[in-house]
Amino acid sequence: MRKKVLTFPLIVLLTFGVSTHTSAESLLLEEVIVSAQKRDQSLQDVGISITSFTGGQIRELGMTNTADIVFQTPSLNTLSFSQSLTVFNIRGISQNEFADHFEAPVAVFVDEAYVSAQGAVDAQLFDLERVEVLRGPQGTLFGRNATGGLVHLISRAPTEGFEGYGELTIAEHDQVKFEGAVGGPLSDKLLGRLSFATNHMDGYIDNRGGQDHGDVENYSYRGQLLFKASEDLKVLVNVHGVESEDTGAGYEHSALFANADGLGEEVPGNVDFYGTCPGCDSQGYRDTDGDVHATDHDNPGFFDRSTTGVTGKITWDRDTFTLTSITDYLEMEKQFQSDSDASPFDIATFFTTQDFEQISQELRLNGETNRVNWVLGAYYLNIDTEQTTDAGVFGAFQTGADYTVDTESWAIFGQAEYNLTPQWSITAGLRYTEDSKEMDYVRNGTGIFAGPEFFDTTVSPNAKLDFENVSAKLQLDWRPTDDVMIYASLNRGHKGGSFAAPLFPPVNPAIVPHDEEVLMAYELGIKATLLDGRAQLNTSAFYYDYDDYQASSFANLSQSIFNVDATIKGFEIEFLANPFDGLDISLGISSLDGEAKNVELPTGQQVDRDMPQSPDLAINGIVRYTWSAFSGELAAQFDYKYSDDFNFYVLNQPATQEDDYFVGNVRLAYTTADEKWTGAIFVNNVTDVEYRVYAQDVSDLGVGINLFAPPKWVGASISYNWN
Repeated sequence: MRKKVLTFPLIVLLTFGVSTHTSAESLLLEEVIVSAQKRDQSLQDVGISITSFTGGQIRELGMTNTADIVFQTPSLNTLSFSQSLTVFNIRGISQNEFADHFEAPVAVFVDEAYVSAQGAVDAQLFDLERVEVLRGPQGTLFGRNATGGLVHLISRAPTEGFEGYGELTIAEHDQVKFEGAVGGPLSDKLLGRLSFATNHMDGYIDNRGGQDHGDVENYSYRGQLLFKASEDLKVLVNVHGVESEDTGAGYEHSALFANADGLGEEVPGNVDFYGTCPGCDSQGYRDTDGDVHATDHDNPGFFDRSTTGVTGKITWDRDTFTLTSITDYLEMEKQFQSDSDASPFDIATFFTTQDFEQISQELRLNGETNRVNWVLGAYYLNIDTEQTTDAGVFGAFQTGADYTVDTESWAIFGQAEYNLTPQWSITAGLRYTEDSKEMDYVRNGTGIFAGPEFFDTTVSPNAKLDFENVSAKLQLDWRPTDDVMIYASLNRGHKGGSFAAPLFPPVNPAIVPHDEEVLMAYELGIKATLLDGRAQLNTSAFYYDYDDYQASSFANLSQSIFNVDATIKGFEIEFLANPFDGLDISLGISSLDGEAKNVELPTGQQVDRDMPQSPDLAINGIVRYTWSAFSGELAAQFDYKYSDDFNFYVLNQPATQEDDYFVGNVRLAYTTADEKWTGAIFVNNVTDVEYRVYAQDVSDLGVGINLFAPPKWVGASISYNWN
């Protein structure tokens, strides 16, 4: 079956490659409207380093989840522990900590509402208006923990006319996906839209010890009602949710030992380090089959998640200003269990639950005069989260914790852009924030962890932290021509401190609280439209000066967050071109050089370390050619990503160092002349490259765990649009 699927694109290309070409609009060069400055603007008019994809681009390029956006966005990476937790990294900034209560320094927004739970950000991309990825601190207007930037998913709103679509995808491992939407007017003043997506597939990671890993059963929905009370007043209500029932993470095993620095390193295949067998872990196990998508787990684990949210947006347009209110409620219940030694022995098992609630309220006032665009606002956020964590060690000892973290935050903010001349403008913004975090933490254990000395901690019931800080922005824009903008900016971003939640008790009490982090970012960028509109070139260079970066580590069986200073410098280039009708080309290049200062190793030695997930060079791109055939249109596409080597963690353990890799996907699509039907076949990871999306050093137990990206994946889809 696979041979037939792979051969079909070649036959079509050979048969119709000389068809008469028809003039086609560029898919990649269509104008993108973004709301990065809390008002609608063309992407090329905004002095921020942004990558954005419209809903049409997402569907035609075959993007189906957030990983596909990461694939084509310079300086954006993820650390995917499993479906349970996804951490974004922009320009080397992230917090690679797997405790559920932490907020990340790269903020995620959905329809202008902040999503603080990292376990709720991994999502299918369905029925979206666009996705925006903003690089650099966005603390003035977006505020909450947008130190490194943000990812904003914006849903397609109800429309004046009746429209909808449906798309079915069938792929390897019995994957069946469906997404669709229907919407339009319900009355003279009421519009509605219902969107939904499902994803079912069997596990693609063979578990020789039992149930396979990678089983997915996922349902997502979104219902919207837009009430037009008058020409000036609109009320939009958005109800959304996700239900997931998946197997646990299919970690690949590696045998590790702690080297002279106390860092995990792989046991050489000819060395009997533990006296069990050559290349083996402490229990005498070694994975020798060479298949990174096959395991020997004694516990397959599971992942269950249920999220429900309601967002209400009220917009009141007047002649001189617009008043916007955004009220959001989000709740999530999650359970996750994994075999954290990835072996047939009961060395380590991890289990966690989270019961999460979040309420936020934003009031925003926008105005515009002949020379000034301005925005003023206030923001309130309350987060209540309850966690249970447990870890079993060698089947005989148990340690864990029950704890709650309550967060309350409020802020006031303002920003104004003043046009000095038709060519020059200056932007200034401030945001004042107060944060309060309260933690109630109780640890428990059995076996060797039952003694009271193991439960001594600096966090007592109702321990509290308070922070106040100012984010700021100052920027100068110069437009020497209608097609070129040059900007220089200074941004100050911050992220409040918090409490760590050690899973394994330290022998000596750890300093559990950690301080806030502050980032000063200096950036110079150019946005240019070239060749009479057939090309765009956007570039940016930046330097980051980090005070008290919140670094995370897992060593001596204890996870911790500690503050160190750091610097990051780098640049990005994004080039889009439509050299002739039918051919679209995109190229993204990023280079990062980040260094964390005086990082303490498990041995106590302090050394400088590379920032996590900061490859010296990364390249992404798309080549897409469209031509007429069968009275419709064929589109052949190759998209790719290259990443230089990098480390997943700031300690730079040898075991978590990822080698460079190059991954490519191919896609062939046919669209009928009326643009209602589209059929496509695709092969993702066409050369079956093996590369990791997560790695963890558990060398204190003699093991390491690794999660590899999916293998080569062949599938087909068909969609229908009506309006």
